[in-house]
Amino acid sequence: MSYTPPDRRFDAAGHRPVRRRHVIYVPGYDPEAETRYRMLFVRELIRYAKRFGLKERTISPVEKTDAPRGLRWTVAAAGEEWRTETTFEVLRWDDIVRRDFARPLPLAILMLFGGLLYTIATGMMVRFWRLNWKFGGVTLYPPVMVLLTLGLGLGLGWGIVSLARLAVDIPSWAGWLVALAAAYTFFRLTYRVNERWFVWHLLHDWLFNWQHGVGLRPDYEAKVDLFAARLAEVARQDDADEILVVGHSSGAVMAVEVVARALELTPGLGSGRARIALLTMGSCLPLVALNPRARRCREGIARIAGAADILWVEYQAPQDWLNFAGFNPVRDLRLEPRPPLCFNPVIRSSKFREIVSPKTYRSLLFRPFRLHFQFLMANDNPGEFDYIMMVTGPVTLAERVDRGTGPGGAVPLSPARVEE
Repeated sequence: MSYTPPDRRFDAAGHRPVRRRHVIYVPGYDPEAETRYRMLFVRELIRYAKRFGLKERTISPVEKTDAPRGLRWTVAAAGEEWRTETTFEVLRWDDIVRRDFARPLPLAILMLFGGLLYTIATGMMVRFWRLNWKFGGVTLYPPVMVLLTLGLGLGLGWGIVSLARLAVDIPSWAGWLVALAAAYTFFRLTYRVNERWFVWHLLHDWLFNWQHGVGLRPDYEAKVDLFAARLAEVARQDDADEILVVGHSSGAVMAVEVVARALELTPGLGSGRARIALLTMGSCLPLVALNPRARRCREGIARIAGAADILWVEYQAPQDWLNFAGFNPVRDLRLEPRPPLCFNPVIRSSKFREIVSPKTYRSLLFRPFRLHFQFLMANDNPGEFDYIMMVTGPVTLAERVDRGTGPGGAVPLSPARVEE
């Protein structure tokens, strides 16, 4: 799964310790982004500090921000010979997600099947399955579960009608009414079960990505413009050693588009003092980028692919059904205009089997959403993929993928070693 673009060169002499970092985190398609990611970050940093013995882990109170709407806090982490301060900024778009979730469910189901027909007719579904059969299965999960629920309800209804006809004569139209009423009742009774199985969440997520791909989400495009302007502002004003844009799941799609849009607004982005890097994890980028009408998304990917001053690293997990493992946008997309030189993305495996304990790993295989969120959680064992140190430690993302795991394993190289 490891891939380094042919024109990407890492300058070992330029690996300097990070004393100040600014993280711009883009959440996935999540209606609870206002609370989830702060709580998750605090819990996992505490767990990491206990596991690997950080000397300091100080987290400030959370601050709500406007224009764009978000959350911000600061973190100070330190080891034996290093100390790094991080500004962690979450750019929220959960207002869009909550509006989607508020749609009448029958309307959302009709839209889902309309989008599914479009996906099949354009050949996207075949490409999903050819590139990654696990993710192909995930794209069919919501419609299959909806059809299965309705089918079981109708079957139950016809079973009731068949039994009743043994005693009384029931007209066909009445039989249909009973069957439909039973299907509706069964659907309502199993609603919470399907909710716990993430059917409705994935339904809305799938529908959103399809709408975005065909250009029907101006509300989302407005958010991307706001976030891109914020990134350009941070690059101009912040004196950080590293600016790290992080996207997880559907947020990885938005993070790519934010960086691409910022490059469009500020062609010299990344050429200043601060090193700018894009970190995407558990991405479902092909769900949008493979859409024939998603030209602007593919143009943005091509822009980043040809940007020597921006580093884009994509971490994938073959165990995770909710990410598109094995996808390489430069290889698998028809990028136009195709960049003459290719610097991005660098693709690596997160190697979950190695960085979590065997007991945890076995349990994750049967909990797909928990496995999907492992990208944002603390390691049990040392490894190159180490999210907590990526966002709070002294080693840049460029050095991490260039050198891999250094002395100390999950706790990164000290500044003294970095400068050797």
